[in-house]
Amino acid sequence: MTVTGVVIKNMIRKLITGQDYRSEIVTLLDAEFLQYVVDFFKRVACAKLDNKDVTVDWYKKEFLCSDSFSPQEIAIHSGPNKKTITGRF
Repeated sequence: MTVTGVVIKNMIRKLITGQDYRSEIVTLLDAEFLQYVVDFFKRVACAKLDNKDVTVDWYKKEFLCSDSFSPQEIAIHSGPNKKTITGRF
């Protein structure tokens, strides 16, 4: 079972039993962000192996201005908001 599957299973269990499930949501967001970081570093490695210039402009294009991300993905990749951080710690 994947990390996402385990987290969703835990979240449903907590919902059914009336427990606080917010920590599971944060864990899910953390797992998705970690996967994004791993995928991004794979793109950097592939660019280096293909002898492409990995410059500031390359990073802007690949990391900041990529059209391949939906608004939901951008929100997830931005990290947790202040309310989540305050509620968690």
